[in-house]
Order: sequence, then C-alpha cells, then structure tokens
Amino acid sequence: MWFDRVTSGKSRSSRGKGAGAKSRQMFVVNARLKDRKTKWAPHLGSVLLVLLAIGAALALGSFAVRSAGKAIFTENDSYTLTNIVVVCKENPVFGNEVLNSVINLRGTNLFRVPISAIRDRLVRKPCVKSAKVSRILPHKLEIIVSERLPVACLGNRADVSRHLVVDDDGVIFVKDRNLPVLSGYGEAKSTTGDTIKKQVKDALTVLSYCDVSPAGQRLRIAAIEIKKEYLEVKLEDGLQVLLEWNRDVADVKLQRRELETRLNLLVTVMSKAAQAGVTLLTVDLTGDDPKRCVTTPRWTGGND
Repeated sequence: MWFDRVTSGKSRSSRGKGAGAKSRQMFVVNARLKDRKTKWAPHLGSVLLVLLAIGAALALGSFAVRSAGKAIFTENDSYTLTNIVVVCKENPVFGNEVLNSVINLRGTNLFRVPISAIRDRLVRKPCVKSAKVSRILPHKLEIIVSERLPVACLGNRADVSRHLVVDDDGVIFVKDRNLPVLSGYGEAKSTTGDTIKKQVKDALTVLSYCDVSPAGQRLRIAAIEIKKEYLEVKLEDGLQVLLEWNRDVADVKLQRRELETRLNLLVTVMSKAAQAGVTLLTVDLTGDDPKRCVTTPRWTGGND
C-alpha cells in the first residue's frame, strides 16, 4: 500500500543519515585523541628524563652518604676498641665471665661492635636480670649487668639435683648455693627461665621480709614447705614453725605488719625458752589472732 512505501522510504533515509553521522563523530573523536597524544608526547619524555635524573641523584647521594659514613665511622682507625669495662655489682666473678666472652672484640672498630646482639645474648641468660651495652667514644665499650640474686633452692628431687634456685621474682635459674629449700610448690617439671612466683609467693614474702627485718634476721631458715593454708618453716636448729597471716587483705603494708607481729612473737618465745633451758620442737603461729602462740612441748612461757 502507498503508506507502506512512504514509511519504508523514510526509514531507509533516516537510517543512512544516522549511520553517517555516527561515523563522522567517531572520526572527530579519534582525530582529537591523536592530536592530544601528539601534543603530550614531548612532555612525557621530559617528565621521564626528570624522573631518571632524580633517581640517579638519589642513588649517587646514597652512595656518597654510605661512603662518608664508612670513612668517618666504621673505617676510621680513631674509633678502634681498646677498653672494655664490665660492671656487675651483685657478682664480680660473673662480670669477669662476661668480659672474657667479649674480650676478642678488642681491636675492632667501635661502630662495628654488635651491641644489640651482645645485650640480647646476655638477657637470654636466666641468671641475668638486666643488661645495658654502650659505646663510649672514642675507644670504650661499657657493659652493665645486673645478676639475679637467688633466695632459695627448689626442693623437688630433680630440682635439687640440678641446683635450681629462684630469686625474689620467682625466676628459676641454676646456682650452687647453700640456701633455704622450698617444697610444696607442685610436681611440674621446672626449667631454667620459668617463673613460679605464684606458687612460691608466700615463701618468698617470708624470706624477703626476714632479710630486712631485725626479727627475721635472727631466724636461720633451713627450709619452707608450702601448705594450702600456712607455711611449715624449719629452722636450722630443728625447730618447726607453723606460720600463717591474713593474705586476703589488699593492703600489703597491713599484711607485712601482721607478719612482723608474728615473727617478733616467735623470736621472743625462742629467746625466753632458751633462757629457761626449754627445747622447743614446734611453734604454732596459725589462726586469726596474731598474738596466739602454741608450743610443743607445752610451755607456759610461750604465752599459750
């Protein structure tokens, strides 16, 4: 029909016109992109040259700094190590052992001495509490070591045979010393470097207090067995003391005050018994009353 021919003719014409317009637009866009690339090409080359120049300058600068550092420090004979000082106030003998371990560093440039490695090697030793290694220009290396001080031996059979001891922090290390023997802290295998302060806390409290208190210094403690509620303290003369204090109080000063009261009472009872010629076998200082004291054999001078 006539309207079919008209309509189809218009559609063919419009389709051809649309395709040609799109083709011309694509040519225009491509031309513009090509024009932009042509304009930016010289600029990109300049940027690359600048970046290469900066990289080369940085490399040369780094090389110059390293060379200068070697000349001034690590290859400078003015900093040759000639003097090594080791300080260990707790144990000069251990200080000499540390000195012998680093004596071969003499003659080395001071800035080539691996101070971090030396310090790390020292603090890995369980018997070392702290270590500080310093360079002192122009020729000196100083090592300050603090050694752990043992306060008791561990009393399990295997621990005694290996001479295991603990310091006041509960850290285990090896030392052959005549010290009070702790037991009752458990049967778990002990290893140097481990910490068992929780298990032996009460025993360490008594030992540390005895070191500083007048009453405690009069007591010669041979062994302490840790019980659930109290401590069995055995003195060198054979006297066995059952000792307890209120450890539930948050104030440490109050705990120490009660412990001081009980130890003062113990020393007084021991002194009076010795004057009376009475040989005591046990003294019971357990219970809520810090002034309670029961002795075996029963003795009126024991304030029971």
